[in-house]
Amino acid sequence: MKFTVITVCRNAVNEIRETVESVLNQTYPHIEYVIIDGASGDGTLAVLEEYADRGNVRIYSEKDNGIYNAMNRGIARASGDYLFFLNAGDTFYNDSVLETIYPYMKDDTEAIYYGKVCLVFADGSKSIEDFSQWEGSLEKKLLDGLMPCHQSIFAPRKLLTDHYFRETYKIRADYEWLVYTVSKGSVCRNMPVVISDYNTSGVSGKYRNRGLSLQEEKEIIREYEKSFGQDIDLSEQKKESIKWKGLAQKHLFMLELMDQWMALKQKERHIGAYLREKGYSHIAIYGMGSMGQRLYEDLEGAIAVDYGIDQNADRISAKVRLYSPNDKLEAVDAIIVTAIMSFNEIEKKLSAKVTCPILAFEDILYEMTVQETG
Repeated sequence: MKFTVITVCRNAVNEIRETVESVLNQTYPHIEYVIIDGASGDGTLAVLEEYADRGNVRIYSEKDNGIYNAMNRGIARASGDYLFFLNAGDTFYNDSVLETIYPYMKDDTEAIYYGKVCLVFADGSKSIEDFSQWEGSLEKKLLDGLMPCHQSIFAPRKLLTDHYFRETYKIRADYEWLVYTVSKGSVCRNMPVVISDYNTSGVSGKYRNRGLSLQEEKEIIREYEKSFGQDIDLSEQKKESIKWKGLAQKHLFMLELMDQWMALKQKERHIGAYLREKGYSHIAIYGMGSMGQRLYEDLEGAIAVDYGIDQNADRISAKVRLYSPNDKLEAVDAIIVTAIMSFNEIEKKLSAKVTCPILAFEDILYEMTVQETG
């Protein structure tokens, strides 16, 4: 059995070497390695070229139309029996993963296989995730928007060339592929093996993308419910369930961000000092709910918060001047967005009104945590 491992990357000079080495160190001998670089300009390609003389490595550097377009280009160039995606920043869990899983796969080469994944968080902590232990049948979990981590899935090449990732989806094209494939009768088999270390700070792991992720998930469920023998029209109960799921995720992300923030404060790493290091002395805060209010209080005496922005500005009481997103906004050094799950939409709207950097609060905490942990 031949495996094709596909890595897509762009401007990943600090992460790409570890990913490549984890593939080349695999003890299983029959591996083809396809690397799709998105015309990086930060030195990534120079690192990749160090491996160009390896006989099983093929490197392509070209502009693409997004992560799933790059992944589709990798699929088109693959020749293995099974394809596996390991993107920049992710690594195999150990050097013998492929050798360990081969005995589980050799008797059925048409099934989709998946295993466990080790989630790696910004502070270096890790947690093993086992999709097979989650409650419900595979079909029920899929229709609830759940799937195994993509960095644990091995798919027959034919299933991917028969139905490439749908590039209209920016976050959940892998989910659409899996739902489609299972709806057509493909079998998924679990392997009790930890497959990879998955960096949770990637595109799909970002809180800022979860709003779009939920929207795409809803569209995919609508399209395929009928294929699973479900009523195509979302019932009121289902709609209510989706609404509460989104609300629950929002509050979970807020709790996780607050926890990350508290850990930094305990290590005497302060956001005000971080912003001064970046050259920001006057900022505005978008989202003046509890997160925005705490941020304002934290920055008092360290950084000038000139004003806040909120859709409900007329109904919020705050110590700082408040504007609606539709108001004319004064010039500041940067705007920090504390709103969870909506950063992309907010950034697009603000970019039409201001010229300063628009920063996700999530990204600030992540960068500070990485600096602290090294």
